[in-house]
Amino acid sequence: MLLLEQFEFFNERASSKGDSRFFRIIYADVRLSLLAQSAYALWRELEREAEATLLTCTGAQFYGIAGNLMTREGNLKSCLQVMDAHVKPEPLDPQACIYPMTPDHNFVLDLIPGDDNIALFTSGTGQAFKYTPLLGKILSQLALGGKTEYNIEDFSIHRPDILTATESAL
Repeated sequence: MLLLEQFEFFNERASSKGDSRFFRIIYADVRLSLLAQSAYALWRELEREAEATLLTCTGAQFYGIAGNLMTREGNLKSCLQVMDAHVKPEPLDPQACIYPMTPDHNFVLDLIPGDDNIALFTSGTGQAFKYTPLLGKILSQLALGGKTEYNIEDFSIHRPDILTATESAL
């Protein structure tokens, strides 16, 4: 396994900085929801093996009516009305981070073209942390056997604009 970082590790520009992450399972994209559910189960399995708490869930609220969405993830207007009326947030330690983004806003998870034992993952969507144990499992399955039990077709390096963008960057 090789991790590449543009800057030094633990730098102020990293998308992995900070003490907390938002772990949600509700996505308009069903593929991400299914992967998040699988990842959640693997986080709990890791906790049992480590005999330590690795993921602390504090809850979240979702506002929206299926079929009547103003945004892909919920009814933003309803959410803002409730938040304005009942919640007075005070950020504890707000942090901004940068991360690369693929043209279609999904990560790349695939075998390197022409090398059936080299697996590739790019976390360029700002949401990879929650999938860490699942990504490790998928990457090891790809590298060792050339395939995985999970449906990763939509994250292929061969989808439109991905391979072209990668080739022009080299």
